[in-house]
Amino acid sequence: MPIIPYSQLQDYLLKCIKKALDEVGEKVNELLREHIDEDVYRAGYQTNYYAYGTTQPTFDLRESVTTSNVKVSGNQAEVFIYHDKNKMRLDPDNFVHGSNYWRNRDIRDILPEIIEYGLSGDLFGKGWWQDPRPYVQNTIDELKSQGKLKQWFKEALEKQGLKVK
Repeated sequence: MPIIPYSQLQDYLLKCIKKALDEVGEKVNELLREHIDEDVYRAGYQTNYYAYGTTQPTFDLRESVTTSNVKVSGNQAEVFIYHDKNKMRLDPDNFVHGSNYWRNRDIRDILPEIIEYGLSGDLFGKGWWQDPRPYVQNTIDELKSQGKLKQWFKEALEKQGLKVK
């Protein structure tokens, strides 16, 4: 086995970690989207609450889930999964992710919190849309209870030929 300088080993491992984080980030993204489907969209199924009086949501919340590029700083790497509000449509005239009757016409940046914690107002009366639909917390709970982050990270490193205990 060749002996390499510590800095080369560190660079190689960081490259492997970055690649593994890319893969894990995409898996978390997909799990979060699954929870949006289950915890958010199915909660209001067969109602006329959705955009333009239809029984179908826009699916913009799900489609706005974005995985950042892995950011490396020194010997640390991180990835972020977030909602990109620019991937959600805005039509306040038709109450799609905003309203002309509210002080903040565009609610796309706070929509995840409104849904997660049930912070919707009563402009449309009382209903299921005011109930908390904790899709983020449910995703976190599933990741923790089933050890998915550790499992996925281990699998991603092993795909690169690293032995992980």
